[in-house]
Amino acid sequence: MSINVLWFILIGILVAGYLYQVAHQFGVGVLVGGIGADGPGQIQVVRTIGPVLGLEEIWLLGAAGAVWYAFPGWWQLITAACGPILWMILVLLVVRALAVNVMRQTDEGLQFTLLKYLLLVCSLLLPALLGLVLANLVTGLPIDGQARFTGGRAALLSVPALTASLFAIAFCIYHGTVYLTSQLDEPLWRQAYQRAFVWGRIALVLAGVATVTAVYFTDIFDRFWPSTMFLLALLGIVMSSWLLSQSYNRRAFTLNGAIILVGMAALWAALHPRLMVSRLDPAFSLTLDTVAVNPGNRVIGLVILALLVVGLAAWKRRSAGNQVFHS
Repeated sequence: MSINVLWFILIGILVAGYLYQVAHQFGVGVLVGGIGADGPGQIQVVRTIGPVLGLEEIWLLGAAGAVWYAFPGWWQLITAACGPILWMILVLLVVRALAVNVMRQTDEGLQFTLLKYLLLVCSLLLPALLGLVLANLVTGLPIDGQARFTGGRAALLSVPALTASLFAIAFCIYHGTVYLTSQLDEPLWRQAYQRAFVWGRIALVLAGVATVTAVYFTDIFDRFWPSTMFLLALLGIVMSSWLLSQSYNRRAFTLNGAIILVGMAALWAALHPRLMVSRLDPAFSLTLDTVAVNPGNRVIGLVILALLVVGLAAWKRRSAGNQVFHS
């Protein structure tokens, strides 16, 4: 296994680790104003995801830093195609963290209401934009033979990329409602439970639509293992809804986390050995063999990145051990 492949795998692990930790938080952020219509109820909901200290974001920033350090050619192409979106994601992450932290310490009132809607916007846009960027890696962009992005911003809005983005929103909301069923008491618990059933069905429908568009517009399902993992993730959503119907809330939440990891593994497997797919000609796709790489000693950087992954995983495990679930 070459060092390029190791970097590629570790970057995928960092992105998957970030999504695994925050997907349900995005869903809760959307639901703050919908569960517990009164102020005290909304405060209870937002306190299930705070405080936001920025530690989860280290996974995402680490992935971006790894791309910049190991594959400058890949980073240059990503920023050329998605530069404004990446800046928007960074701003939304900061605003979301500030909104959550202030809301946890603020009583109901005008300030809380304004922050609530600000959190709603951030929590909707973040999974949409992250899903859009990740989907465009594999759905294809206008990249010419000199590895240059030749399209405009509208080129990012292909049918499979948009359906993947919508599915990302729906799944995060569903994941957030399932999380809340294990964090809230009556009557908020029942409200979360009811919304979980609704959003579970919406996520399943959008997953089916995204699958159909991927079959017709991409080559994701041309290979056995990526297509198998994507179908397993789709089946996992069905199984998660069934577990929720049997009041296995914690198992449904755990399964949703596994769906995120399997889905990211499928995306990375479908992408390999490419880094970005060209819509103009498959031969123009950026691959691990053709991308400009850092000529320096990337072995040391790889070890540092691996230690970062291990350290963050240990921190997450310790945090999860301190978290109390109840039915």
